Amino acid sequence: MKYLLQWVLILLMGICSSMYGFDRKVLNPSLQQGEKRFHKLKTYTLKDFNFAWDIHYFEVVTYEVDRTLTLKKANKFKPFMHAGTVKLDRKRKKELLWLSKAILKKSYFWKRRYPLLEDYSFTSLRFIDGSGRFKAIETLRDIREMLGDIDTEAELRLWILASEQPYMDPYSFIKKDGLYRVRFQTVSYCHYKEFFRYYNKKGDVVKNRNIKKIDKKNCEEPVI
Repeated sequence: MKYLLQWVLILLMGICSSMYGFDRKVLNPSLQQGEKRFHKLKTYTLKDFNFAWDIHYFEVVTYEVDRTLTLKKANKFKPFMHAGTVKLDRKRKKELLWLSKAILKKSYFWKRRYPLLEDYSFTSLRFIDGSGRFKAIETLRDIREMLGDIDTEAELRLWILASEQPYMDPYSFIKKDGLYRVRFQTVSYCHYKEFFRYYNKKGDVVKNRNIKKIDKKNCEEPVI
């Protein structure tokens, strides 16, 4: 019953979104000269990265746990990114399941709590290093060390995925004067915001600049 109610709410939210959605010209702004759209996460390959560590395979997945931080029985791992030269056989997949359980910690930096629910989602980056062992990234500092200098689009996209708050959608980017200028969009039923965020090669946010903000009149955000 609980999950049926969740699906009904998601359906209603989708209907509201289609009725009160913003114009496509707003959601798909024109790019400036030299600015590029990000590729889809699943299209990046290992060659698109220049890791500071010796990595032969990596993947970024999300999965759900209950309030006791226990994997659900019918759990499904949803991959965001995965690339490498190593194939995962049955033994390797068992290692991944063990690793997933091992990093279910309250302090884990990629843990997200669902609003108004007692469930959580965990996003994890697991990799196989030169020794052939599976390891997991548990802190944002580890990802920074793994990337080294951020000098490719794929590395920038991975850093944003790990370091920014959920629901912030990076739209495009341009490298200028030694900085990455990333165009972000935040969209809700009644509000739209577009802004630039500037990163240096280490992933530090240098500055922000607002571009556009739209607030629909006589509009109320749906309460779940």
